[in-house]
Amino acid sequence: MADRYCLYVDCRHCGYEIPFKEIPEPTPDDPAMAPEGATLKCPSCEREAEYSRDDMAVGVMDPED
Repeated sequence: MADRYCLYVDCRHCGYEIPFKEIPEPTPDDPAMAPEGATLKCPSCEREAEYSRDDMAVGVMDPED
């Protein structure tokens, strides 16, 4: 099975990796792939924070997701 990729951020409060957008390829430099910013709630600590494009990274999705 081919890898699936997503954008994620590290929670500002607990460090949990929050995946939030599946992308077709790992192209983090493509501005169309990453939104300008996002407000996300961490599923681990349940705290909400705002994240900018600079906070976002690309990773391989967990096959269980």
